[in-house]
Amino acid sequence: MLHYLDKIYFSYNESPPLNQLDQHHSKYLFSGLEDQIQSLKRTLANVGMSKKVAEIFKKRGPILLLISLCWLPVGCFVPDDLETIAAESTIYPPPPPAPGVSLSKTTASVSETLTTDSFTIKLDSEPESNVVINLSDNDTGEATISASTLTFTSSNWSAVQTVTITGVDDDFADGSQTVFITISVDNSSDATYTALDNQTVTVTNMDAGESLGFTSKETNSSTSVTESGGTDNLSIVLTSEPLANVVLSITSTDTGEATISPSSLTFTASDWSTPQEVTITAVEDNIIDGVRWSGVTVSISSSVDASYAALGSQSITATINDSRTGRQQDSLISAGLKYYIAVDNTTGTVYAWGDDTCAGDNYGKCDTNLSNSAAVTVGSGPIYPRISDTAPDNTTHLGDNSTSTPIAMPSVIPTSPFQVQTKRNTNCVMNSTRDNVTCWGRINYDNGFGIMNSSSIWRLSHSAGAFYDLVIHREGGCALNSDRTVSCWGYGQYGAYGDGTEGFTAGLKTPSITNVVDLAAGQDHLCAVVDNGTAWCWGRDNSNQLGDNAPNTGGVTGGAGSSLPVAVSGGISNFIQIEAYSQTTCALTDNGTVWCWGANSNGQLGEGTTTSRDYPVQVQNITDALDIYVGDGTACAAVNKRLDLKCWGNYYLGDGSTAASSTPVTVTETNGWGSTYTFDDVAIGQSSACAYNEENNQVYCWGVNADGQLGLGNTSTPYSTMQNTGSPF
Repeated sequence: MLHYLDKIYFSYNESPPLNQLDQHHSKYLFSGLEDQIQSLKRTLANVGMSKKVAEIFKKRGPILLLISLCWLPVGCFVPDDLETIAAESTIYPPPPPAPGVSLSKTTASVSETLTTDSFTIKLDSEPESNVVINLSDNDTGEATISASTLTFTSSNWSAVQTVTITGVDDDFADGSQTVFITISVDNSSDATYTALDNQTVTVTNMDAGESLGFTSKETNSSTSVTESGGTDNLSIVLTSEPLANVVLSITSTDTGEATISPSSLTFTASDWSTPQEVTITAVEDNIIDGVRWSGVTVSISSSVDASYAALGSQSITATINDSRTGRQQDSLISAGLKYYIAVDNTTGTVYAWGDDTCAGDNYGKCDTNLSNSAAVTVGSGPIYPRISDTAPDNTTHLGDNSTSTPIAMPSVIPTSPFQVQTKRNTNCVMNSTRDNVTCWGRINYDNGFGIMNSSSIWRLSHSAGAFYDLVIHREGGCALNSDRTVSCWGYGQYGAYGDGTEGFTAGLKTPSITNVVDLAAGQDHLCAVVDNGTAWCWGRDNSNQLGDNAPNTGGVTGGAGSSLPVAVSGGISNFIQIEAYSQTTCALTDNGTVWCWGANSNGQLGEGTTTSRDYPVQVQNITDALDIYVGDGTACAAVNKRLDLKCWGNYYLGDGSTAASSTPVTVTETNGWGSTYTFDDVAIGQSSACAYNEENNQVYCWGVNADGQLGLGNTSTPYSTMQNTGSPF
């Protein structure tokens, strides 16, 4: 029988009985050297058989023999004729090793930081002639090898030869890449080796950390431009080498505020690391809007390089500083005492909802004078232009008890309405060409505009673009003209004309003030900001609403006030916007702070008390306001780039509570108001408010709703957080 162990052959004529072997635990023990025999003897001594084995080996010497069959746990089986078997055994020399090429490993790892790895190669048997090993790398842009050939001879065939692999930095942000090194025997080699199959070493080259993309570097870490042509530069560069040309598109999210030049940049494999610049230019929008922001978006326009083509866009924010020229922003929503009027900027339709009866007012023509019996019901007042005992056209809208949801105004509204203004129960709309103002509501005196008992509306016309702003007070109003003068009409008691007179005089009146950039009207007082940033007020001063830090006792018929503009105290010279309601006034500075004065019984001055002030006090915790809004006992400011609204004053401030607050609280954004929605306009009525998001054409309201003023289709439930008015907004 022939047995094999360690490439040495043995044979003997007899084997132990099979029934005495445990096939799972048996093994043949062989040895051919004396020290191995001694080791074996020591092993067998552990099972008590060393004496017999020692005698056999003493006689036979160090001859390669089968000496024992062992299995566990029984022990070792030694046949009785072991000596005979040993004597008859024939020793065969081992066969020569087969030809082969041995690799120390078949995987390796390097990185683009030029780290290395290595493997070794040796032959398995002596060749009759030289053996040449070829080594090839399928991607030398990722890894290189130290040798392309290795030669083995009959004298060095058993020696190992080393191949070193080095990672290559390719400037691509390509993550870990795989490289294959092929080991093959050259055809010129020993014939016994040329038939061998090729072998492969797989190499992983880890990326050096380049980020795939592009960076936009701003001047002084920010981008800031000023209207009337101010510029700033933006430097753009790729962060890694592209496989093909990359075209970037650079756009402005608001071309009415800033433009970009050039609008595209192309980067190639040769100039990808060279920065290219674009210029951002501020646009003069002729709107006095303080600091504004315009997004600059950089995106991949096209690229054959799939990795770059898949990249998203990046954005930076450019600060647009106002030139303080032009007009104020248009008012898209305005509040009466218990109703709202708004312009749907997608259709140019004017909508209204709520109750516009003159509840509690004793002067002027009111809804209660209408002959339609249904109109006397609180909450069902008709919501279209009228001021007289005679109902105007489109009477199908009269007294239908549906005013708790927005419905369209009739055709008497001017074509393309663009701005609405409402105060208590008087309303005006300006058209988009800014040459027509149409008013209706509570106006008691005919001062030259055809306001008679048989007419429901009156219009003030001017040349195109002549009107910059429009404000309404108690039965009258004022328009800011394009030449920065002011024209007023209607009710002139308490010095509301601002020209030194009082009473009711037909025709337009011109207050003694010029270079006006913004107007505001309370109930019986008006204020203006002029181009040097100071504020001026005139009219009644019974609650310190003129803010001049003077009592003005007896200044007008009926008490404190001034029939001429007086300077607001405090020395503030960077006002850009002013708002008023009833006896409270607030103004916004170009650095985002808000200052208020006048009546403060509800904490509407926002400075933590309920004490009225005859000088400006700063509203607490607001430093980034963009717009301010003042209503009946409440004021608000759009902050955080208009993403948030803070309000203070009377109860139902929109923060989820019904409590008043003499310091600003943040309106809770709920019921579909998106996180990216901006507060583009806000109107504040009596214990209610509505916010308008122009981009999404949505109106959200909160507060008291007894007269349907929230536009929700009901007249009962007050809401402490914003609610969507629904269709058509």
